[in-house]
Amino acid sequence: LVVIDTMGWPAASRAHVEPKFHAPNLDVNVWFHRAEPEEPWLLSDHESPLPEAGLMATRGRVWSRRGRLLASGGGQLMCLPTTPA
Repeated sequence: LVVIDTMGWPAASRAHVEPKFHAPNLDVNVWFHRAEPEEPWLLSDHESPLPEAGLMATRGRVWSRRGRLLASGGGQLMCLPTTPA
């Protein structure tokens, strides 16, 4: 849940050298496919297919080291300037 909830913004914002925005999450949804509670390593695969007009949708997947899909989901973020315009 935490990985799906928090990795959408870093995945989109890392393309910008000096991000001038932050994006609180408005909602999150997660589907848990299987549990591997002893897995010490997770791969987060996130994308933002449509950021527009101050809103950003995200989709993400979390994989185990063995390549098993553990969870998938997404969220809606509201992009706000970090400094007043």
